[in-house]
Amino acid sequence: MQEKRNEETKTKNNTGTNTDASNNTKSVEELQDMLVRQMREDLDSDWKVTPRNAWKNNHVEFHGVELEYTPSHFKYAAYVEDFEHPFNRGAVDVQKISETICCFISHSPYWQKKEDGYPGQAVDFEEIRDRIMAGLVNYEANREELQSRPHLKWLDLAVIFYLHPEAFYAEGVPIDNEMAQKWQLTADNLLQLSFCNMLKRDQLTLRMVTDCEEYVYDSPEGERYTATRNKDTAKAPTIILSSVYNNSFGATCLFNLALFSDLAEKLEADLYIYPKSIDEVVISPSEPNEDVRKRIAEENPDAVTMAEKLSNSVYRYDREAGKISIYEQGEPLR
Repeated sequence: MQEKRNEETKTKNNTGTNTDASNNTKSVEELQDMLVRQMREDLDSDWKVTPRNAWKNNHVEFHGVELEYTPSHFKYAAYVEDFEHPFNRGAVDVQKISETICCFISHSPYWQKKEDGYPGQAVDFEEIRDRIMAGLVNYEANREELQSRPHLKWLDLAVIFYLHPEAFYAEGVPIDNEMAQKWQLTADNLLQLSFCNMLKRDQLTLRMVTDCEEYVYDSPEGERYTATRNKDTAKAPTIILSSVYNNSFGATCLFNLALFSDLAEKLEADLYIYPKSIDEVVISPSEPNEDVRKRIAEENPDAVTMAEKLSNSVYRYDREAGKISIYEQGEPLR
């Protein structure tokens, strides 16, 4: 990777910083084109920079810039959507985005051993087995993409697998059929390995939304979270549940039935689960009705993009059976 930037180019680009951002709002397509041209200037001839789009969850297209270090075929993809809003606010210019991406690459564990190439580093199974993780996406909305990936259907969702990145800002590497075949692993094998890894590495966090009999949960980090249930008003706490470590697919907390059992016993009720996004779910011991739905919508107003949506259904954790099932089938994601 180019260690020293061309000072003349850098000076030229830093003059009048944020000119593009302050005067014009750019579409993702325009920003993608600008970034490709900028990175071709910033990187030396060993690098091949090309626009390459990718389909993410739920048929959402992301506009990417693929960087390939040709001597080793190391590849890295960055997506314009991650920078679109700060760019159009004038917080960064194209030069700064280019520098940020180059910084990500320089700290990537894959770049540190770039002679192995990419995704060739995924061939050595013993090296990556502890990083195999699971995620949840909507099944119907991703049916076409799932054909190229080992997966398992669960409720109206699909369990997918990826390699967790070593760096917090890096993107996980999706495990496709070709990689699974090289490792001679089935989807069931991957599920078992990912469960073991999540048990070893995952931590859970609870955020209590409604202050309404006291419920206390001690997290693995030693933090204490408290919720109360007011029997007079029949108001129950709503809980946002996610996975701290596995923050790319925090809804995998749905696999932690021990936690759901603990919550159900302490709240003395079945749990109704609203799968808000691939990153988190909302839980309430109150049966779904208009008031509960309205309260959840008001107390959890965070916008969820189409790519982050998980399901429109409502699930239920049955306290007696110890299982999660679909309680109310929602409209399919489109």
